[in-house]
Amino acid sequence: MAWNDELEGPARDFAGSDGSRTRCVAGPGTGKTFALMRRVQYLLEERSVPPDRILVVTLTRTAADDLRQSLLRLEVAGVEDVVASTLHSLCFSMLLQEAVLAITHRSPRLLAVFERNILLKDLPDDLGTFAEKSRLLKEFQAAWSALDGTPLGHATGSLPGNFQDALVRSLRWHRCMLVGELVPIARTYLAENPYAAALERFDHVLVDEYQDLNRADHGVLEQLGDAAIRRGGGLTIIGDDDQCIYVMLRNAHPRGIVEFEADIDVPLVDCRRCPTRIVQMAQSLIEHNPHRKKSALIPRESNPPGVVHNVMFETMEDEANRLAQFIHSRIQSGQVEPGEVLVLANWRVIAYRIRDLLLEMGNDAHSYFREESLDSPEARRALTLLTLLANPDDRVALRAYLALCSQTEERVAYRRIQAYAVEHGLTGLEVLRRLSERSLAIPHTNRAVRGYEALVATLEKLEPLSNEPAALIGALCPSGDEATCSLRKTADRALLDPDAGIDVGTLVAAIRTQIGVPEVPLDAPFVRLMSLHKSKGLTVKLVVIAGLVEGLVPCRPPQDLHGQALEEHEREQRRILFVGITRPAEELVLSRFQKIDAHSAHVSRATTGRWAGRGIKTTMSSPLLRELGPELPDVVRGDNWVY
Repeated sequence: MAWNDELEGPARDFAGSDGSRTRCVAGPGTGKTFALMRRVQYLLEERSVPPDRILVVTLTRTAADDLRQSLLRLEVAGVEDVVASTLHSLCFSMLLQEAVLAITHRSPRLLAVFERNILLKDLPDDLGTFAEKSRLLKEFQAAWSALDGTPLGHATGSLPGNFQDALVRSLRWHRCMLVGELVPIARTYLAENPYAAALERFDHVLVDEYQDLNRADHGVLEQLGDAAIRRGGGLTIIGDDDQCIYVMLRNAHPRGIVEFEADIDVPLVDCRRCPTRIVQMAQSLIEHNPHRKKSALIPRESNPPGVVHNVMFETMEDEANRLAQFIHSRIQSGQVEPGEVLVLANWRVIAYRIRDLLLEMGNDAHSYFREESLDSPEARRALTLLTLLANPDDRVALRAYLALCSQTEERVAYRRIQAYAVEHGLTGLEVLRRLSERSLAIPHTNRAVRGYEALVATLEKLEPLSNEPAALIGALCPSGDEATCSLRKTADRALLDPDAGIDVGTLVAAIRTQIGVPEVPLDAPFVRLMSLHKSKGLTVKLVVIAGLVEGLVPCRPPQDLHGQALEEHEREQRRILFVGITRPAEELVLSRFQKIDAHSAHVSRATTGRWAGRGIKTTMSSPLLRELGPELPDVVRGDNWVY
């Protein structure tokens, strides 16, 4: 198949572009990935670009894996040598090859959220409460993402210098780093070293989902792209500012794709995926975002009208029960396969209830929420033990173990132990060992020492299983133990990789990758449940969006958001729902509930109205539903829902 077979119009113009800077703004379901793959084929066949000189970058591991599989299906000689990578993986390998991390005394060991929180609490008390430290950390990372800081040192600007210094000292001493540091460090390195080998590696750089990248990401890709252009190559970006959904999560810059200076500009607006009714609803929603200037998404005339359900249930329990019954009915009747169903909910508790009910009904279902495997203290302890078995000198895991074994998290004791270790050039492990042997005494550390001694005894029991990965996971996450069930499933997925069973260290790395970035499989034989964010890039027959109440969709903004930041939050909430409702090829369910218990309302941050009974409050339907236009059917009471 030639590169231009089955290509016409704008898609052909994009794939065959000879511009040095090419941009394609492609709406949902318009064939973006297909066009991007054909562009790679064009470069290989018509421009004779060596495959290993082509870089295709995307944001997530799932998308990168999909790109690799799509490239292989091109059946073009040498296509397996095209580099398809996430931006984080690219920067990580670049920094290791250039020895940047070693030179700057940084370790690539990344932190789980609970580990990060423990280290954050350990910072000096004069920096404020945990909530105040968390806010400062968010500002610190935002400064790096916006190129307002100097990552090889620390961020500058309005942040208190003592917070920056304390945080960087802690990260360096614990030999770890925040996931948000990788790209800014790479960007700073490339900016300061214009003859770096990484800048000579690629002749063509192609970037997918450009709208979800932040300014630091753009900085790295512009440097690689400019270097490629100087050699006669090019920089190609593709994405859709209407689908920018990572502003709050990773400081994405939604105007980046709009402001990109291109010499070739190609829009894709014909939606091949979605039913006509759903396209019209999605377009009505996104047009409520102010200052939006672009062509409307157009449904393909041959697409079916589609089926849309607009349902409200009395309680969350009713919603979960009836939605599970609905999905079960669709599967049992043969109208959909389990893998053709997506359930989207911004509060994971709702998704968990639907998942558990589907499992009880005999349907295979899996949820994908960030670090859900570590929801319980038992799971966090199991991962910590596994990490220390692989590396007893893992300073973060040692600190986490002491914290997990005490209600006070042994903060006072650990600060004393760490201070002594820093002063005498020792590790925390060495100090604890001396304290246990009574060759050293530090006041107020007895409980921490007992925790260390319990750790040593536990690791000695686990050591014989270190060469039997499956048995080791079984010992830490026993079958039938609900607290560690999710972690066990994550470990089982990691063990599917043949390399994961080589040794404990490799196994731990594989499990941590699965936990930190729980990528959703693009194709699966089971029902998949996730947040609306996670649904990006997926296409199925049936999509169910649950919990469409104010405070969840749109989610309630942080109290410190004002002015333009608050306006951007509101725009992003529309984009998130826009992404969710453009996933189905046939049927869409929009669901919510009328009543919620006060505790769940507080935890979920759902907006509530009057009291509706003892401990029960009323909710408010998502205001975004009113923006879906005349194609949205009238709301139906859950007890009257006929399908």
